[in-house]
Amino acid sequence: QASSSHSWLDMDSVASQVSHESFHESFVKPSHRSLTPETIRCWHWAIFVALDVLGPITGAAFAPLLPDMVGDLGTTESMGMLAIQVGMFAKAFGQLSLGEFSDRYGRRPVLLVTLLTYTASLAGCGFVTSFWPFLVLRMIGGFCEGTALLPVAIARDVWDNEEQRAKSLAMIIGLR
Repeated sequence: QASSSHSWLDMDSVASQVSHESFHESFVKPSHRSLTPETIRCWHWAIFVALDVLGPITGAAFAPLLPDMVGDLGTTESMGMLAIQVGMFAKAFGQLSLGEFSDRYGRRPVLLVTLLTYTASLAGCGFVTSFWPFLVLRMIGGFCEGTALLPVAIARDVWDNEEQRAKSLAMIIGLR
C-alpha cells in the first residue's frame, strides 16, 4: 500500500516538473530559465499594460500640439486635424489586420516589428518639415498602434487559470 502511494507522489512530481519545463521551453530563453513562472507572468503583465497604454498616450499627445504642428509644418488647422483622424483610421485598420498577422506569424514577431516601426515613425514625425511626409508617418504610426489588442490576446495565451485571466484582462482593459 505504501509503495503504491509513493509511486503516485513520484508521478505527480514528474508531471509538475514536465509542465514547468515545457512552460520554460516554450516561453523563456535558456539564459532566463531560472525565473519562476510567477515572475515571468508578472513581467508579462507589466509589458501588457505598457503596450496597452502606449497608443492612447501618444495619440492623445497630438491634439494639444496641433497649433505648434500647424505652424511648424506650414499647414492649416483642418489639415492638422486630418493627420489626427488619419492616425485613428489607420489604428482601426491595424487592429483588424495585426490580430490576423499575430495569429499567423506569432505574437512576438508582430509586436517587435510594429514597435520598431512605430518608434521610427514617431521619430520621423519629429524631423519632417512638411505636411505630407508627416501624414504618411502618422498613418504608419497609427497602424502600428493597432497592437493595442495584442496584449489581450497574449493574456489569453499566457494565463491558464480563468480567474487570473479575468483579473489580468480587467486590469489591462481598465487602464484604457
